[in-house]
Amino acid sequence: MTEALEIQTDDERMNYPANLFGYAYSLVVEPNIFTWADKLSNDYTGGYWKFYKLPGNHPGFYMVPDTDKTYHVQAPNMADVDLTAEEFGIVCCLYTYSHLSFGRAVPGRECANQFHILREYMLDNEQLNRQAILKAID
Repeated sequence: MTEALEIQTDDERMNYPANLFGYAYSLVVEPNIFTWADKLSNDYTGGYWKFYKLPGNHPGFYMVPDTDKTYHVQAPNMADVDLTAEEFGIVCCLYTYSHLSFGRAVPGRECANQFHILREYMLDNEQLNRQAILKAID
């Protein structure tokens, strides 16, 4: 399994996702992740998010609330699950990538790619509650 690496510097936090998604990152992708977080859990109240990159032939990206909090998620598919902050961040990113993948251009194509990259990472990561994540997104 490819290890996720936290993006720590401000320059890399700005540049890494922008290089993947283009200008749409700050205008569309990141706000959409926050919107899904708000929709999916009443426990979400905002805050700082950590950024992670997944190296590989086509690099991956996801965000995680910077907290040890557990989030109770009530998804549009009627799933009712409790997730760690990392699992919650992955779910929010997967919802965003799926939703935006239906767009015609960038970030649509890149969001489709990112959805599959992140889903594969999640499925390969035995430290995550993969069944709860799948329940929330399927």
